[in-house]
Amino acid sequence: MSILTISKIRNSLMLRKFLVVFLPVFLGLGAVIAILYRAEAESDRRLVRLNESQSIEIQSELVIKDFSLARADLNILAETNELKDFLEYNNTDIPLAEAAKELIANEYLSLGSQRQSFDLISFIDISGQEIIRVDFNQDMAVIASAVALKNRASYSWFQNSLKLKLGEIFVSPLELDVEQGQVIIPIKPTVRLITPIFDRQGNKRGLIVLNYRGRKIIENLVPENSTAIGNLMLINEQGYWIRGRAREDEWGFMIPQRSDRTFPREFPQAWSHIDNHQSGQFFTPKGLFTFKTISPQSIVKGKNINSVNILSNLPNNSINSLANTLNDNAPANAVNNTLENQEWKVISFIPVSVFDNRIRPSFYRFLFLYLGLLSASAIGIYFFVLSQVKRDYAEQNLRRSESRYQKLAANLPGMIYQFILRPNSSMGFTYTSEGCREIYGVEPAVMISDFEMLTKFTPPEDLLELRQLIFASATTLNNFVWDGRIVRASKTKWMRAISRPEKQSNGDVIWDGILIDVTEIKTVELALRDLKEQLEHKVTERTKELKQSELELRQKAEDLEVALQQIQQAQSQLVQNEKMSSLGQLVAGIAHEINNPVNFIYGNLEHASKYSTELIQLLSLYQRFSPAPTEEIKGLEDDIEIDFIKEDLPKLITSMKVGADRIQKIVLSLRNFSRMDESEVKEVDIHEGIDSTLMILQSRLKARGDRPEIKIIKNYDRLPPIECYAAQLNQVFMNIIANAIDALEGTNSPQQNLCITISTKRVDYHKVEIHIADNGSGIPESAQLKLFDPFFTTKDVGKGTGLGLAISYQIIADKHQGTLSFVSELGKGTEFIIIIPMKQSFGSEQISA
Repeated sequence: MSILTISKIRNSLMLRKFLVVFLPVFLGLGAVIAILYRAEAESDRRLVRLNESQSIEIQSELVIKDFSLARADLNILAETNELKDFLEYNNTDIPLAEAAKELIANEYLSLGSQRQSFDLISFIDISGQEIIRVDFNQDMAVIASAVALKNRASYSWFQNSLKLKLGEIFVSPLELDVEQGQVIIPIKPTVRLITPIFDRQGNKRGLIVLNYRGRKIIENLVPENSTAIGNLMLINEQGYWIRGRAREDEWGFMIPQRSDRTFPREFPQAWSHIDNHQSGQFFTPKGLFTFKTISPQSIVKGKNINSVNILSNLPNNSINSLANTLNDNAPANAVNNTLENQEWKVISFIPVSVFDNRIRPSFYRFLFLYLGLLSASAIGIYFFVLSQVKRDYAEQNLRRSESRYQKLAANLPGMIYQFILRPNSSMGFTYTSEGCREIYGVEPAVMISDFEMLTKFTPPEDLLELRQLIFASATTLNNFVWDGRIVRASKTKWMRAISRPEKQSNGDVIWDGILIDVTEIKTVELALRDLKEQLEHKVTERTKELKQSELELRQKAEDLEVALQQIQQAQSQLVQNEKMSSLGQLVAGIAHEINNPVNFIYGNLEHASKYSTELIQLLSLYQRFSPAPTEEIKGLEDDIEIDFIKEDLPKLITSMKVGADRIQKIVLSLRNFSRMDESEVKEVDIHEGIDSTLMILQSRLKARGDRPEIKIIKNYDRLPPIECYAAQLNQVFMNIIANAIDALEGTNSPQQNLCITISTKRVDYHKVEIHIADNGSGIPESAQLKLFDPFFTTKDVGKGTGLGLAISYQIIADKHQGTLSFVSELGKGTEFIIIIPMKQSFGSEQISA
């Protein structure tokens, strides 16, 4: 049976035993963790529901308390003695009425400042005219002047309130202030509490209006710092948001642009339940809803709140006495709200995602706990099963190994042995296999009993090395390896012993190893060693020869490279010289051929101008002295437009002169550029050469469809004539300026101000610097090192030969003993700097020096 098969059987047995123990633990532990997780999730959900119910209940109670307090304030204001006195004296004693009116206003101020819950307290007479009004803006109370008092007879709430009986209260909806049909901005939520006023004779004399701040109701119901977890919302009985999840959803019943933003439209399933119940808590697929209904009608009608207790903290003792009177005289069911269906729904909404987020840490905690416990259990079970299987297999393997070892020892080539070295330096074999008989020709028992027999077969020099290796291995406990000879029946064999030492507690050192015959291997090794020595000798000699050949080849390669550079330079110079010679001859020939007819034309234009002037003068005299020409002459004058000819002919001749003069300048520039008659060194004006080059390139400087005009900026210094090869120097100017134009034509921005700046100056009293700079895109760093190499170009194929700058460099450096360099920055442009001596004798002296 193979080792792989045995391993598969053992792994299968381990897996079965492991699963038998692990599966019950896996299922039981998972059930326990699931129960604990579910219990914690339910506990958290109950806690959230209880928190939401308590939060809404607390906020609702705050509103009911404040609203009931406002109702009590309204009843007290309607029954004050000062108001009764004013009603009594208003028609009989004006001074007393005014004094009572002032007391009433101050009483309104005191009550409103203490409560800080009202926007307005006013007294309106039976005709709708405001008699007293106190406004509370930004916690400041102001008594309205007589001019500011308004008539409210047209308002629906005034007309409805006049119908109230003694003790009844009108409660308006929670809505926004409106003036002339428009909502006042910034919005100001308001609830009006209105009750009628009766004098001491029982006659209805007007209304007390108290504008309760709706913002305070909203903030009490839906506070910013609420302990509620969910989104707190306030909606009216129609489902419109008074306070919503977003400000732009609120007051849809008063702002037409928001009329479609309602709670029923957003949560139709939840609204069907909330609309039919006063309070409750329920789940929908969207989340948890907790709600409570607050009815202003139930606050002012169904609650018996002790007004004396509510107002006991007021500093005004007269108000406290009035509260006692009010509670004694006004029955609880005497209060009426004309808006029977008005309700406010306070709603808390917690999305399902909030519950998921709250319980997710617990889920991961229990999951990690489960995985940890499961991993620990699996590891424990694994090692338990492993120990069981190992014990079973250890017993089986022990029995197998004994049989296998015996068979292995008998079948292995050579001799397996165990050797011992004792602390007293005695040594010997404790075990040898059957191979001892084949190697030494003696029985294993004889070799074990008499170690000295080994000396009979081992040469003395090999025996000495053997003993030294034994003691060294015993000292260092390194592996023992010995290659030595034995001689048996006049036949020599090479043997190799390999073993590992192990020191015992009593000081003995034991080696377990093997002794094998390596005669064939050793013979091959000796032959290979001799062959290696021969090869090393041959390689040494050959290496010397190769080094000498390498030196010769390297010298030849250097010579060839120098020759190649010289050939390239000569080739480029020949090509350019031939090109410029042909170009110079062509330009000179063209200039000569054009110059002759132009001189002829230019010379005759003076006579033509003179003759035409004289003919016009003669014609004018004829017209002056013969004012009545014949019909034939008059017809011809009209046909040829004689007046136009007299006016246009001088202009025509003048323009012909300008054109001929322009042609003469071009011819002169061509001759100056070619300088075919000036091939030797002579003094020239380099500014004239630069201007001639610019004249030839003038057509390339003009504006085109894809770029604006290229401007030339000249900064010429006053220079004396310069000794130079004029035609070749013009060739340098042509190459550099043409390259600058090419660089500017490659600029992508058509709005860029393209220009080439040419500057000259005198330096060191015997040198001239010429700077030619463009504001193009610059030269990449990768191309700067090769810019003056022959045949190197950055232009597209067919647009450049790569010889222009290389030849220009040779002309400046070799012909004029000067320097040609450049400075370039990407995105800003390139500047070429030419430095040449004003006298070629200066350059020669510098070179010789």
